[in-house]
Amino acid sequence: MGCSVALLTGRGNSSFADKNIRKVNGFPSLQYPAVASNNSNIFDWSFCSSDSDEILECAEKVGFKKIKRPPQLATAQALHIDVINHALSEIKGFGIDVDYLFVFLANNVSVTTQMITNAWEIISHSDEVTSVVPVYREYDRHPLRSMKIGPNKNIIPFIDTKLESSISSNRQDLDPSYFLCHNFWAISVKKQLNGWNGNDPWPFLGNFIVPLEIEEVHDIHNEDDIIKSEAWLINNKIDLSKTLGKVLNNTEHDDNYKSNSVNLFHNYINMTEKTEKEFFSLSNGKIAKNIPTKKQNNIEVYIKKVINKLINIVKPFLSSRLKESIKRLFKKI
Repeated sequence: MGCSVALLTGRGNSSFADKNIRKVNGFPSLQYPAVASNNSNIFDWSFCSSDSDEILECAEKVGFKKIKRPPQLATAQALHIDVINHALSEIKGFGIDVDYLFVFLANNVSVTTQMITNAWEIISHSDEVTSVVPVYREYDRHPLRSMKIGPNKNIIPFIDTKLESSISSNRQDLDPSYFLCHNFWAISVKKQLNGWNGNDPWPFLGNFIVPLEIEEVHDIHNEDDIIKSEAWLINNKIDLSKTLGKVLNNTEHDDNYKSNSVNLFHNYINMTEKTEKEFFSLSNGKIAKNIPTKKQNNIEVYIKKVINKLINIVKPFLSSRLKESIKRLFKKI
């Protein structure tokens, strides 16, 4: 009988430097999916595939064995299917037969143990399912509504809409559209022993993919993604300090204010009358009373930087009344 294996993947050479080990709420990003995986108690073995010694050592601290990736699989053009095939070959070299492989992306912190166990329950109790993947429903960017640049530099439908008998301009009339979250893929290797039998661009998912619908989540590719990821962790009450100990290299005040500022704005994206009133209450002075005197200037500068980034993220959701409140908040801090 084969084993269930967790595989964490991340390369060191990326356009956003060290994105796989950037601190997110005080801990390297890759440690979030790693800890969620460990807490599921599903996996017989856990490995990390990377070309970076720093990434491998960071993963090793949370129980993931090292698989050193060759240089040709550490470029921007390298494909995940080749990374997975290389990892499976290395794992087989340890004398391990893999039945189920859960692939976690090191630059996505948005994984919970419950997601993993839900995927496991589906894939391990079916003779047909080749993979289970978290997905989110996309309302605005529907494939039938998307466009591309045509040969005459005009925009044309991305998909040949002539193949459809009729396409409504009302998005609610269209079939629901789903996109992969790419926080993890649960793959049945034993059901594809004769080779990956799925469609491009992810043939390793096989020909019977079951969706696990969740909210939209974000990979980390820039500083704004880190802020979004921190907000997601706070909203989902995920705190690695309970598992891995105290946050390192951050002052207590920096940590508190970073979390508070992110949490504050994240919870006001969906603006209701109630939350707007709460925000007005905070912006009228309560938030300023909590600022400590020690290193106050540095903290104020830090909060303003975070708020600036968050305003750009939530700007489309802000009412004019709330914008005025934000201006008052800036004056307070």
